[in-house]
Amino acid sequence: MLHQAVIEEGKLLSDDQKDNLCRAFSVEDLKLALWSIDDDKAPSPDGFSSKFFKASWDMVKDDLCKAVLSFFDHGCLLKQVNATLLTMVPKAEGGVA
Repeated sequence: MLHQAVIEEGKLLSDDQKDNLCRAFSVEDLKLALWSIDDDKAPSPDGFSSKFFKASWDMVKDDLCKAVLSFFDHGCLLKQVNATLLTMVPKAEGGVA
């Protein structure tokens, strides 16, 4: 169901919504985002999965938060952070797609 203001005025953000988008990320924001990722997702090329970061949260949260905040403050992201590993798995003989 659409909010009446959206119908009348179009897609506009309230002042509170604008402020929320401009505020700095907190450790809690990062934790909520991390915990929203399923544990069984494939790990990144470095081998670390969301499950690893959740299990070692108390040890890695400060460094992880510094890295995320640095990205938003400076707009620079290490190439290694945005890497993807693509693996081609051959079909088994007689296999069905």
